[in-house]
Amino acid sequence: MTKSRSATKYEPVDASPVKSFFVKMLTRDIALTDAILDLLDNCVDGILRKKNGVNGDRPYEGFRAYLAFDKDTFSICDNCGGIPWRLKDYAFRLGQAPGREEKLLGTVGTYGIGMKRAIFKMGRQCLITTRNDKDNYEVDLMPEWIDNEDDWAIPVRSASKSMEEDGTNIVIGNLYPGIAAQFGHDKAAFETDLTNKISSHYAFIIDKGFNVTVNGTSIKPKPTRLVFAESFDEGKAIRPYIFRTETNGVKVFLSVGFTRPIPSQEEVQSELEERKWSSMDAGWTVLCNDRAVLYCDKTEQTGWGEASVPQYHTQFIAISGIVEFVSDDPSKLPTTTTKRGIDASSALYLQVKNRMREGMQIFTNYTNSTPTDK
Repeated sequence: MTKSRSATKYEPVDASPVKSFFVKMLTRDIALTDAILDLLDNCVDGILRKKNGVNGDRPYEGFRAYLAFDKDTFSICDNCGGIPWRLKDYAFRLGQAPGREEKLLGTVGTYGIGMKRAIFKMGRQCLITTRNDKDNYEVDLMPEWIDNEDDWAIPVRSASKSMEEDGTNIVIGNLYPGIAAQFGHDKAAFETDLTNKISSHYAFIIDKGFNVTVNGTSIKPKPTRLVFAESFDEGKAIRPYIFRTETNGVKVFLSVGFTRPIPSQEEVQSELEERKWSSMDAGWTVLCNDRAVLYCDKTEQTGWGEASVPQYHTQFIAISGIVEFVSDDPSKLPTTTTKRGIDASSALYLQVKNRMREGMQIFTNYTNSTPTDK
């Protein structure tokens, strides 16, 4: 006869979040430069809140963000509208609270982790001072708060010093050793990398008036070249491939073509050696609400080497394309959580990618059929 087992009482498992996960683990999924770009995204979001969307040719005129860093601190100061107190949960809570109804027109933020992840990526202490209309307050994140797993309430107080304009100042200190090394000993190399990324990923926004400086140097935009030149074939021109659509609240514009006459192989080799013309200028740039999530990409991610499209080669150095996704609802945009990559599983992007390949095939076929050894 089988003995009956005594009933075991199981208590509920505590599934509450662990603060150290957000502080230490979540930050591993993002590069330092991308974390800083997240902070710039917040500046742009502030402009959109202040202006209730983007209108006109230079909607970012008059707005600025100053970035500065050294081995001890990182700071970003802007005049982009500040953080309204009504958005305190979205701004400071680790993740977006459910039931948030307010839509930030034209933003790319969806998950509510960008600013916090950037701060925790760099250091263990941060002072955030912000002014929006009548609200002027500051948030002080200290190592004691970060280390206390039971204390989730972030201290807030009235700003000790009034700001002259609506905006936000973030100063991060107590930097992690690896971050301090990049901002200190490796400062020149890191600054070059960061400015290059800002000049490309924010090219369209800077070109529309936004002023960004890094350690006192104003960043010049490096937009994708879309000047379609005539071919050498008896003066005939090949028109760019253009596609437009709108689906589920997302507007899509796609264009691909030549940025210059097709160079001969000798010209390609000469220019690569002299760096007059670079493969860096070719490929696809993908924009989501004016921000580049891919820049001059030449991989399978944008259709190169797939289906009937060949892999990228220097013979295609004159081919460039751009895709723009625009939506008032950022959750519908085909981006990753870092906002610096494409969600390859997005049904919308897969549909658009078919058009990208279709357009590319026209120009790769034309290149292959055009003599370049003259």
